[in-house]
Amino acid sequence: MTNFMLNLLPTIAGILLGICYVPQLIKTFRMKDVRSMSTAFWIILNVALTFLAINAVVVFKTSGVWGYMLTETFNEGLALVQLIMVLIYRENDNKLNSPQKEQYKGLDPIGFKK
Repeated sequence: MTNFMLNLLPTIAGILLGICYVPQLIKTFRMKDVRSMSTAFWIILNVALTFLAINAVVVFKTSGVWGYMLTETFNEGLALVQLIMVLIYRENDNKLNSPQKEQYKGLDPIGFKK
C-alpha cells in the first residue's frame, strides 16, 4: 500500500496532468495565438514547478521514492514547453499584421476547421 501511495499514485496523477496539458499545447501550437494567456502566470508556474522538481529529486535521493520526482519533472517539462510557445508566439504576434491574423478565424478552440 505504501508503494502505491508514494510511487504509483503520483505517477497516475502525472499522467492525468499530461492529459490536461495536451489540449492547450495543441491549441497553442496550431493557433499560434497567445494573446489571451498570461505570460506572468506561465513564468511563475515554471519557477514553482522547478522548485518542486528539485525537492522531488532530493526526496528520491534520500528515500528512494520516485513517483513524486517523475510527476513533477513531467509537469515542469510540459509547463516549460507551454511557456516557450507563449514567449515565441507573443513575439510573433507583435509582428503579425491584421490580414495574417484573419487566417485563424473559423477555427475551433484547438485549431481544427469548423
